[in-house]
Order: sequence, then C-alpha cells, then structure tokens
Amino acid sequence: MIYLFTILLIVILKFLINIRKFLLCKKYLQYFFDWLHEDCKVNLSEAQPIVKKLVDEAGYADIRVPHVQSMGYGKLASYEANPFNAFPSRLKSVASVIISILSSSKGVYRQRALESFNPLFWIEFIVFLPKNIFSYIGLSNKGTTVKVSNIIWWMTCTIIIPVVLSTYNDELTRIVRNIFN
Repeated sequence: MIYLFTILLIVILKFLINIRKFLLCKKYLQYFFDWLHEDCKVNLSEAQPIVKKLVDEAGYADIRVPHVQSMGYGKLASYEANPFNAFPSRLKSVASVIISILSSSKGVYRQRALESFNPLFWIEFIVFLPKNIFSYIGLSNKGTTVKVSNIIWWMTCTIIIPVVLSTYNDELTRIVRNIFN
C-alpha cells in the first residue's frame, strides 16, 4: 500500500508543480498585456526574475532577439539580447517575443501537467532514465555517453528484473494482493 501511495504522491506533485507554473505564466502574460496598454497595477520589473526562471525552466533559456541601436554620428550597434533580461519592454520586437515565449512556456507547463497522468510517459521515463538524469543535471542528452548509459541501463534491467522476480516472487505477490485488497 505504501508503494501505491508513493507513486500517487509523485504523480500528484508533478501535476501540481506544473499547474502552478502554468498559472504563473498565464498571470504574468496577462499582466504584461495590461502593462503594454498602460493598465497594469503591478510592478513587472520586480517580477522579472520570476518570469525569467519560468521561461528558463520551460526550455527557452537561449532565446535571443537581434537589435540595432543608433550610437550617434551615423554609427549603429548591432547585437543579440535575451528579451527577458529587458523584461518588461515596450519595444515592439522584444514585446512580441516575450508574448510568444510566455505563451509557449504556458503550453509546455500544461503539457507537463497533463503527462503526469499518462502511463506511457512514466514508462518512457523509466526506459530512458539515464537520458533523463543527464538532462536533469544539465548535460547534453544527445551524445554517445547517454546512448551507452542507456544500453548499460537496459542490459542491467534485463538481468536484474528476472532475478528480482524469481527471488522475491512470494513477497511481490503479497504486495500486489495487498494493493488490490
């Protein structure tokens, strides 16, 4: 019974964390729309670290917007900037990217919340556990190291699972019966 409770707790926590982030994206997107129309009562400059963290955790940390600025005397400065470092901004090019990325982040968090209840997501998560661990610690999850780690994981599971099932058959049967009784 404790195993079922633990699994259920993990699923509910994943759902709640992502729904909270979804609602925050929705709230700050609305605040930004209001701020663009000069109707916002919230200081969005104070919200910049929160919005930047939401966007980064959604996977949009490396967004860059090309910008050209007059330096005087006919000189121009051309560079790329992260629009969330300038959040909030009424520059049309920056504001449109902020709206687009916040909307996309909202969609990412909605998808992550809904996949909490999808058993195929959890099966894929376990099958590709090394890739997920590499991704979690911030390393590239597309290299040879990840592929070799996955192969080792699969071979280990192929050997360990039958051994565990045969060794602990009585205990596992009792656990399964307790869950469904």
